[in-house]
Amino acid sequence: PTICNQADDPTSRRIKFALRPMEVEGQEEPAADERSVVLETILGGSEGAVDKFFADVWQKGCAVYRHTENISKSDNETTRQGSYESPPLTWNGIPENPFTTLITNGWPILLNLLDASRPDPLPRGVDRPLSDDNDDEHQHQQRAILFRHLQVLSPDERAMYHDNLYAAFLNGCSVVINHADTVSPWIASLCDDLQHKCFLHAYANTYLTPAATQTAPPHADDRDVLVVQVYGSKQWTVYQQVPILYPYPDEQVGKDGLAVPETILQGPSLIETVLQPGDVMYMPRGYVHQAVALPSEPSFHVTIALATHDWTTAGMLANELIPKHLFRQLHLRQAVPRSIGRPNDGPETAMELQALQSTIDQALEGLRQHLTAQSVHQHLQAKVRVHNERAARARRALYAAVKPVPPPVPAAPVVGYQAALQIQQLSTRLRAATAAERDACQRSTTTKVGLHVREDVADAVTQIVAHVKQHPTRVCDWPHIISGLDGADHNVPSTLCPLTLIALAKQCVELGAFAIDNSN
Repeated sequence: PTICNQADDPTSRRIKFALRPMEVEGQEEPAADERSVVLETILGGSEGAVDKFFADVWQKGCAVYRHTENISKSDNETTRQGSYESPPLTWNGIPENPFTTLITNGWPILLNLLDASRPDPLPRGVDRPLSDDNDDEHQHQQRAILFRHLQVLSPDERAMYHDNLYAAFLNGCSVVINHADTVSPWIASLCDDLQHKCFLHAYANTYLTPAATQTAPPHADDRDVLVVQVYGSKQWTVYQQVPILYPYPDEQVGKDGLAVPETILQGPSLIETVLQPGDVMYMPRGYVHQAVALPSEPSFHVTIALATHDWTTAGMLANELIPKHLFRQLHLRQAVPRSIGRPNDGPETAMELQALQSTIDQALEGLRQHLTAQSVHQHLQAKVRVHNERAARARRALYAAVKPVPPPVPAAPVVGYQAALQIQQLSTRLRAATAAERDACQRSTTTKVGLHVREDVADAVTQIVAHVKQHPTRVCDWPHIISGLDGADHNVPSTLCPLTLIALAKQCVELGAFAIDNSN
């Protein structure tokens, strides 16, 4: 196994960010020989690094690649993950470098993803149609998974949040969004770049984990991954011993009742490291791992999944090509001779065994002629084409449909769901909602989500709510308000982070407790 530290590479460089105009209709696919700007940037900015990765690391061991710029903690929010005060990010077309765009705009991209991963609440008195495979609500439910205490929340447990991911996060849930490349155009462009040259197919899952929290227990996956740290930091442990080399879906330890052997968890680790924004870890399938967000802030990372279990020689031969060929042979679809398999051999058994062996030999010879490297190549081409065309349709539709959050206007709502969508910056000023505003908010939707918060920030939230009811205040001032209260020792919990503040602001505005204050 190889551990790479890109920060120590003197040849590392950062490719500058630019935008390429997008063709909404008939989006052009890059040429087959176009280089992957994303992978080059991760590996250090040179084509030679890509060749070295596939020769020395790919499917052989784990590797950690550090961001090429050492950025101090004080500069973290503005340089590494996007400014908390910058305006909402606008989609201007596919970036020239999707990786750099993701890392330098992590904060607004995260907010956009959480907002876009939720179906619009229904107006009061309107029932949602019965869901089918194409129903928007059904797709959102399948996409977002909520974890607490290392367990997936049951449908009854998650129902209290009504698909409001901010409400779930505020109450201590980890939020996993599967196939985030169908939700965020910035993540979609990252996957598009990687699969056009380097990999057969790429998709993305995202993981938002509250501070000092672990989303899932130790486990191994059936796919190779590129873990891209976008916001906050996370402590990773990858164990040295691999329980099942190159596992298939039913061989993933730590999942579906297949336990991780204790000898692995008690044994040595291969990697113990903290990933910070811009850092990337490559991990082949089969490695047992776990990750914990640091105590000071939540963590958000994007996992680029490369479904190598679906591209194996054994899998294509045993599960696809061989059955496809043999099942077409009518004489092989007949039952074996009557004496085969009976408990006692009869006088005809020897002759029928010989006949069966001849049939098997002929079948193997047919397979030998039918199964060639070229046939495997063509089969995988067709298989991957189906996946990529499906992904391309979804991503093109996403590129065409995405719209920036419109700027507030005098007539814009100040309470309710639509108003909460407007909250993208910590400089947003909030006030107590009037009785009429609260009543209008409650009449507008059937969604009834209470204000549930983690225990570690509960006292601080109570103080914030009490203060805003008396004085209009900017969201970013809330921690200072708590620390400046008279008469008592009020320590601001470190977990009262910017994302917690934004989630609280959005939730209070949606519930009608707070309203956006547009007055100067």
